[in-house]
Amino acid sequence: MSRRAFTLIEMLVIIAIIAILASLLVPLAGNAVRRGKLVQCASNLRQIGVAVKSYLMDNNNVFPPVDPAQADQYGLISEFYRPYAGDSYEIFRCPGQASDLGQVIGARMRFTNGVNSVSYAYNDFFAYTSNTATRTATRRDVTLPSSCAYAYDYPFDPNGEYRDILPHRGGINVLYGDWHVAWLDQT
Repeated sequence: MSRRAFTLIEMLVIIAIIAILASLLVPLAGNAVRRGKLVQCASNLRQIGVAVKSYLMDNNNVFPPVDPAQADQYGLISEFYRPYAGDSYEIFRCPGQASDLGQVIGARMRFTNGVNSVSYAYNDFFAYTSNTATRTATRRDVTLPSSCAYAYDYPFDPNGEYRDILPHRGGINVLYGDWHVAWLDQT
């Protein structure tokens, strides 16, 4: 019984077929990774929604107070919800954003300890300041919770320059006032 080896041409054809298949699969793998980050981001926002609901139940349906000098400090707002989220910082970071947020985001996105940062922004309606005092919203202030955004992906440039960019292609995930999460298309 004699064994026949592959010829050079047969080997080159097999290698070409494998290369063509690989070139078709690589973009699909990239899309799967992006889709996975998008789904994880939506899951993070759902968990934030659960933490917010728990916070509101413990605080007479009043959203967290914010220092008038720091009304846009999203990290400080998140700090109120962290104990209701398993004391984790991870759910406050979109996986589609840069991994070292502390170096690319300004102080407004940091937690009180100055180290951990968030990548979700909160609607200023729920905690904003006037010239005289801090006003915090209650659940009764939200007349259309299903269309009022509470938290959402905060677009930023990994180079530290704020631009009109999004962490996910084509839109952002949004947590609404009735605590459902939905995709908001960029168009």
